[in-house]
Amino acid sequence: MKIKVEETGSCERALEITMPPEQVKERITKLYTHYQHTADIKGFRKGKIPMDIIKSRFEKTIRDEAINDVIGKAYKEALKEKNFSPISQGIVKDTNFKEEEGLSFKVMFEIAPDIKLSDYKGISVKSPSTEPSKKEIKNSLSMLQNSKAMYIPVSTRGAKDDDMILADYEVLKEERGVLRKNKVSNYTILLDNPELPKEIKDKLINAMPGDSRKASLRYPSDFKDESLRGQLIEYTFSINEVKEKKLPPVDDEFARNFGLKSLSELETQTKEMLKKEKEKDSKAKIDTQIINSLIKDNSFDPPRIIVGAYLEPLIKRVGKEMDDKTRKNLEEIAIWRAKREILLDEIAKVEKIELKEEEIKSRLMENEEWKHMGYDSAVKELKKDGFYTLLVEEFGREKVLDFLRSQVKEGK
Repeated sequence: MKIKVEETGSCERALEITMPPEQVKERITKLYTHYQHTADIKGFRKGKIPMDIIKSRFEKTIRDEAINDVIGKAYKEALKEKNFSPISQGIVKDTNFKEEEGLSFKVMFEIAPDIKLSDYKGISVKSPSTEPSKKEIKNSLSMLQNSKAMYIPVSTRGAKDDDMILADYEVLKEERGVLRKNKVSNYTILLDNPELPKEIKDKLINAMPGDSRKASLRYPSDFKDESLRGQLIEYTFSINEVKEKKLPPVDDEFARNFGLKSLSELETQTKEMLKKEKEKDSKAKIDTQIINSLIKDNSFDPPRIIVGAYLEPLIKRVGKEMDDKTRKNLEEIAIWRAKREILLDEIAKVEKIELKEEEIKSRLMENEEWKHMGYDSAVKELKKDGFYTLLVEEFGREKVLDFLRSQVKEGK
């Protein structure tokens, strides 16, 4: 067997393999004997079929099977001889077999990048503040206040920015180039809802009961509701009621609505909740700085198979309607995630960072759904769906980030 190694990319390799004809012929002979003993042909007893019948019926099938068998075995031997550990399935190309010359073929595959890690201890980061400001506490209390708002009908003025509107609306939705009608009765619209499209809000401002308003908009290709992505929607609103928002005073009585004794206690609880959120956000931002620093200091191209594993679900989430700029952004995200995976896994090897069984269990039980199922049942279900290994790998990377976070130094 002759083997030629070709470097077709930073993480791509090709093996050009040439085999003597005897190995294929030997496999063909064995397969003829096997088929003669196992084939089921009407008019002949199994195991008693003449060889010329076998050859006339199965010559191409046996020849192809023999070539595939020899290729599979030779590929494994070549990988071992050249000390390759592919991370992708080999793609066989340019297969050629001639009885006098032998078998030749090429196998393309990807390998993990060869990374010489730069110093990853003591990475400089900027730690965001985790102390809630007075403004943040006030805004959080304001959100609680809005959650307890009452809406009082008004009929002497048009709708304002923070009013509620009850309306019947008719939709003309574009489906395959055809506009189709759909009617909805007495629908609630909060004009201060940040998710309400501006095109609709602008048309409903100043509307009064009995008014009719029309609005149309083209939803963006990355809109969270997949059924509306890229759709041109025309709305006709018939206003039934306009209601004015009435907010309760934020005082001790307001705090008692949340099972607390006083406004001071509510403010303290709100501050603690915000601090936890800011600590979580700060941790995420520090992790991003760590990864960005690692990527900057360790230049390499990640294997396409790993990038593709991250890119495919991103594209699926956005949908078919996607411009070049959006695709490029998604590709950059996928490449970043692939590099993150590779670098953290490499550091785990160097530092011998491994997850213990109790750590896996603790992480899984943080999820309320899995906690309710119980550890053993959750593991069984996750393995059944093919997610268990992926989760454990990510838990391992988060443990590496815990280690790196403990080594950082505060930057200016």
